[in-house]
Formats: sequence, structure tokens, C-alpha cells
Amino acid sequence: MPRPAHYRVPLANDYFLLAHHDVTGKPQLYRRSMDLGLAAALLAELMWERKIWLRDGGFSVVDATPPSDSLAHTVLDQMVHSEEQGIRGWLDILSEEAYEQVAGRLRRARAVWPKRSRGILRSTTVWVPTDINAAHWPMARLGTRLLRGDTLDPLDHCLAGLTLATGMDELLTRYAPPAAHRRLRDLVENAPAQLRELLTHTEAAVGESVQSYRV
Repeated sequence: MPRPAHYRVPLANDYFLLAHHDVTGKPQLYRRSMDLGLAAALLAELMWERKIWLRDGGFSVVDATPPSDSLAHTVLDQMVHSEEQGIRGWLDILSEEAYEQVAGRLRRARAVWPKRSRGILRSTTVWVPTDINAAHWPMARLGTRLLRGDTLDPLDHCLAGLTLATGMDELLTRYAPPAAHRRLRDLVENAPAQLRELLTHTEAAVGESVQSYRV
């Protein structure tokens, strides 16, 4: 998959911000779905860095040179030195730590700060944005482009696909006409082969996790 000409904020960072309220930092998505979406975003980051290649449910490392981003370096190193896994296997593996890893990367970038609260049984941490406008930008950017029918760059194409694959599409198109949601589905159906395969496996994994939760 071609790398965008201007490689901006890491994809998983944008997805993390999309999945949380831009003021309070509270999650807006079922946690397991979010974990899988973040795992998929981390894999997509390596795809665009041309470090891995996805095909037929599996992947191959095509360039083991460490990426400049420390988290991407950690993920690639883990893939290089682990037993062979398919896409679904890596979604499960990476989803175990993806939330904390991406939150940590955003914190190092001073984009969020941890707000801890103590409950009766356990304490929780909410990652509050340091800049409301910056936190809202992924949602505003995607929503506006879908509404206007603009062409999405490769990163936004993947980000839009991940919202659909993880059940966040209603949040993204909540105030848009039905045409915006249809366009979102068309984008996924017509995505490049590698991206379409990643999104397909992500949606299936999310569907299974939601079903098991309901049972």
C-alpha cells in the first residue's frame, strides 16, 4: 500500500482521539472494539511504512529496519521475533497492550494527560485532551469530507474504514445525511486490497467479541 506523500500524525493516535470524547476524554466505544481498532491501526502504520505486507489472511515482514517512531519500532520488533501469526492472531496479540501503548505515545506528544479517579472496587484513568480543537480534528475532518464527498487521502481512508469496522460509524455520521454513511461503506468496499483485508479481519474480530460479550 503506498505511503502518503505527507505522513502526518500516526494513524492510531487519530483513531484513539476519535474513540474518546474531545473534552472529557471518556471512551465513546466498547473497550474491546477499541482495542482491536487500535491494533489494526498499528498494523496499518507498518503497512504504510512499507515494513509489512498483508495477503491471504497472513503477513510478511518485508523490511525489518526500525521505524523512526518508537511504538512502531516496538510492534515491528515483536512481529519479527515472534512465532508466525495470521492477521487475526496479531489483532488479538496487539490488542492486549495497544490502548496503553497509544495513550502513552499521545502523552509523550503532550496531546493527552491522565486523570485518575478512585472507585469502590478499582481506580480508573481517563486520558483528557490537552487541546480540544486538536482532539476534535479527526472527527471534524472525516465527517466534513464524507459529507462533501471529498476524496480521502490513504490515511483518512483507513481511519474511516476503521470507524465502520469497529462500530464507530454512527458516531462519525450522526449528524450527516444517509448519503454520507453509504459513502463510508463504498469507501471500504473499494479500498485497496491490503487495507480491505485488514478491515475485513478487524470487523470480523469485533463482531465475534461483541457476540461473546452478549452471550
